Amino acid sequence: MSGRPHRTQGGPEVLAADIALSAGFGTTATVAVEDGASDVGGRFTVTSAGTGQGANPTATLTFKKAFDGVPTIVCSRGNETGDDQLSIPVIVKASKTMAIFTLVGTPVAAETYSVSFVALDY
Repeated sequence: MSGRPHRTQGGPEVLAADIALSAGFGTTATVAVEDGASDVGGRFTVTSAGTGQGANPTATLTFKKAFDGVPTIVCSRGNETGDDQLSIPVIVKASKTMAIFTLVGTPVAAETYSVSFVALDY
């Protein structure tokens, strides 16, 4: 373990405006963030809407406070009642300043996709 400090609790609150959706979720897709979500963990839900859904869309979370190192992000799908296409997984790639969540598949208009995550900076 390195001598640098780590952040695994607390952190600035994440808002829907902190998550940018790619066009692959549809022209009028929306994102909602569960109360209590922060840079270090929480849940958000994307609702696909409009037209233009495409394969492997992304949701990019920009951290409000950069991590000291590149955090390890653990994520899962389907923790919300009513989530659609639970067989479509999500993968994540992180840097010190952001996490990019990729839905491995193609969303469908009017369906929802929730992602739970925790970020660990060792």
